[in-house]
Amino acid sequence: MSQQFFEEIYDEYFDKIYFYVLSITCDKDEAKDISQETFVKIYTILDKIEKIENLKAYIYRIARNLSMDRFRIIKKVTGFLNRVTFEDVIYREEESNDEYFSLMESMKKIKKEYRNILHLRYYENLSYEEIAEYEKISIGTVMSRLNRAKKALKEVIL
Repeated sequence: MSQQFFEEIYDEYFDKIYFYVLSITCDKDEAKDISQETFVKIYTILDKIEKIENLKAYIYRIARNLSMDRFRIIKKVTGFLNRVTFEDVIYREEESNDEYFSLMESMKKIKKEYRNILHLRYYENLSYEEIAEYEKISIGTVMSRLNRAKKALKEVIL
């Protein structure tokens, strides 16, 4: 594949991957590093990319794996997994700062598994099928996790 094709992929997915990784790491610098690493990996397999059936899910899988690898390293070094500072949360134009910070505060109180699935469905607008493929789980499992995640978030908010 061409350099131009890579640039198109980068332009289409970089911000989405960055915000996805940010939702996992809650750290802007880590999210930027991991996002860049994701696209370095994509660039190295550029000649094989046409064989990938669902490129979007593949890119998200790389980003998730790199994020999890980073968490394993952080856990070994620092002894804790969730590092959240609200000063690092990015402002989203479609929501006010207060609403977004409140949502992020509530989200950090639910299981990471639930945060991830809510992010994929409602922030990234992935279909159940895309989430199932990305997470390597059945569509039924996606639906039940989303239901449990919404219930958990509702309990935290109320």
